[in-house]
Amino acid sequence: MKKVLLLTVVASLCLSAACGGTQTPSETARPGYKLWTSGRTAAEPVEERKTESYTPQEGTAEEFTVANYFSDDMIVPKDKEIVVWGTAPESQNGKIVAAEFKGLKGSAEIENGAWKLVLQGTLPASGEQGHTLTVSGGNGVKEEFEDVLVGDIWIVSGQSNSDLTFFGTVAGTSTDILTLYEEELDAAVKEDNIRILRQTNFDLMNDRYQEPMNEPQTDILSSYRWHTAERRRVVGSSVSNSFSMLGYFFAKELYTLNPDVPV
Repeated sequence: MKKVLLLTVVASLCLSAACGGTQTPSETARPGYKLWTSGRTAAEPVEERKTESYTPQEGTAEEFTVANYFSDDMIVPKDKEIVVWGTAPESQNGKIVAAEFKGLKGSAEIENGAWKLVLQGTLPASGEQGHTLTVSGGNGVKEEFEDVLVGDIWIVSGQSNSDLTFFGTVAGTSTDILTLYEEELDAAVKEDNIRILRQTNFDLMNDRYQEPMNEPQTDILSSYRWHTAERRRVVGSSVSNSFSMLGYFFAKELYTLNPDVPV
C-alpha cells in the first residue's frame, strides 16, 4: 500500500506543477517543506450533453470498419451514453451501421465515409463476463467484440511519472524495479475486472506521425488493443509494451475499494 500511495503522491505533485496558473505555498505543508498549488478555483460543473432519442434502424452497409479503439476485453462507460464509431468507403454513404450491446441498440447513417452511433439508454456497472458488443451492416456483415464490461474508464496522462513502467532500474541505483513489486504483480490476475489499454506519446513522436499530432485524433493506432490486467500484460516483455505503474496501481486501488465496478 505504501508503494501505491508514494507513486500517486509523486505523480500528483508533478501534474499539479504542470497545470500552470499562479502558484502559492500551501498552508498544510510539513515543517521544512513547501507544497505548491495552482491557485485555481474549482471549475463550474459542465452539463453533460445528451443525444436526442431515436428509433434505431437495421444495418444496411455492406462494408465498414469499427475504430481501432474497440476490441475484445474492453470496458464501456457505466451510466453514460455508449458511443461507437468508425469509417466506411465513400461508396457506402447513406447506408446504415447498427450496434447492439446487452439489449441496447443504436444506428447511424454513413456520411462522408464516417459514422458514429449512440446506443439508446445507459447501463449500470457490471463485471459479468461473456457479453458481446455487435456492430452490423446488411447481408450478415458484422464485427463482434467479446467479454465487454461496463465500468469506469480513466485516462493516465502526465509527465515521466505517468510513463514509468515496471522495466528498468530505480534512479541512481542498480536495483531492478520489478524486484520491488513481486508481491503486487503476483496479485495481478485475469479474474480481476481491470482492463488496460496503452498508447504512449512516443508512438507519435517520429517523423511519420508528426502531421497527425497537429490536430485531435479520432482513433488509436491499429497495433494497440484492450487487455485483461494479468501480470504478463501489465509487465509486458520490454519498456515498449509494459503498462504504466501509476495507471495499474491506481486501477488496482479503485477496484479493491469497489470490486463491483470494473476499471
